[in-house]
Amino acid sequence: MSCKVSVIVPVFNSELYLNRCFESVQGQTLTDIEIIFVDDGSTDKSADILKELVKADNRVKFVTQSNKGTGAARNAGIRLARGKYIAFMDSDDTAHNEMLNSLFNKATFENDIVVCGHQEIKLNQTIKKHSFAVNYNAKEYFSDIVSLDKPSAVWAKIYHRDLFLNPKCLFSETTRNNEDNATLLKLLYFSKSVTFITDTFYNWFRIEGSKSQSINTLRITESINVMGWRKTFLTENGVIENYEQAFLKSVLRTIKVRFHNIHKFTAGSESNRLLNHLYQTLYQSQLINEKTLKVIKLNIPSEYWNLLYSALEHSIKIDVDSFLNLFPKADVDIAKSNSELGIDARIVSLVKSIDKVGELDLYIYGVGETWSKLEKFIPSTFCIKGFIDKKFEKSAKKKPNELTLKEAISVMHNSSVIVIASFSQIEQITEQILLVARHLNRTPNVIRFFDSESSLEESDNGW
Repeated sequence: MSCKVSVIVPVFNSELYLNRCFESVQGQTLTDIEIIFVDDGSTDKSADILKELVKADNRVKFVTQSNKGTGAARNAGIRLARGKYIAFMDSDDTAHNEMLNSLFNKATFENDIVVCGHQEIKLNQTIKKHSFAVNYNAKEYFSDIVSLDKPSAVWAKIYHRDLFLNPKCLFSETTRNNEDNATLLKLLYFSKSVTFITDTFYNWFRIEGSKSQSINTLRITESINVMGWRKTFLTENGVIENYEQAFLKSVLRTIKVRFHNIHKFTAGSESNRLLNHLYQTLYQSQLINEKTLKVIKLNIPSEYWNLLYSALEHSIKIDVDSFLNLFPKADVDIAKSNSELGIDARIVSLVKSIDKVGELDLYIYGVGETWSKLEKFIPSTFCIKGFIDKKFEKSAKKKPNELTLKEAISVMHNSSVIVIASFSQIEQITEQILLVARHLNRTPNVIRFFDSESSLEESDNGW
């Protein structure tokens, strides 16, 4: 006997969260469902809890296997599923009780995949909501998944079961990390139609100690390997040229996340060992090479210089010569000459950009770590008229020089300059500035660190 939706939940040592996850599925307003728990060799009390859940609800199925990884567990669930549509959940997450009903009702219009929004929750507090605009479409979503601009997770969706008749759409059973990144891209590509609902119905709990909160050599290797598989898939299906820039963004994003995790979760010799492994794996993968670096420099210059400066910084502790040799010697020399000043080379670049424009009024966009490093080097001839930050939009007690972007652009003179004091969100902030400026019919001068490329080639690196 079939049902409308099969919900597949892989389980590994989830005793603390299983009941919470189960209750959120059991309480769905769409009742014609089955709930398939696949225990992937848990060593805690998860199996005992699941046996009790089978007794509590006759829609629950429980199977167990030796520890093979999330991909193998999901495939096992797919083989058992009887639903017209299939949904995936992680065992430490929950869903709003209307999620399956809303997704299924949308799917009745013969959509292969229906996607809803989700929210990230950390320490029981929502930290970020991810939702879709009314006019968002499948083509945009595919590009955003290629670039990883949107989370490449298989949950918060339902899939027509026939998609999984294609063996290419099954999950990899040879990797333990980033299996969603390897699979969702294929499901979207082979689907006939993808549609969206704007509600944020899925709750993604960011739990300390989970896979996303750790780092090791296997995680590094497999994350790079998955990027290679994605490139191969796009190439074999003849669409790599259409998504080349988006794909390179995903590679750069993966590298940045791994850098962040190494610095956050390790120190000393262990940190150096993992950094060395990351550079070696990346170099051997050829995801970053002379050709791709030219594309990155042309289209995403901030990321190009960030990558080069990071490699130079790490070269003090580990051997990254092979990786650095991929960059043009002139660019390496530029970055080295600034790095020798003993200061973050990006700060040097940004200061030189500011100094280049002459004596002007400045508006600083960003009041975080980058500004704290930059502040002491601002030329004394400049006047800082105000600070811009998103948080000021919700502040009830702003200081006179604390402005929203709209307020700043409204009062700026033609000779004023907005300095973006950020390295990680340059493109996003620039887009925000241009959007608001167009709305106000203004054309502000904007300074970003990588715009100083020509001035960095000067022989005099003094300030």
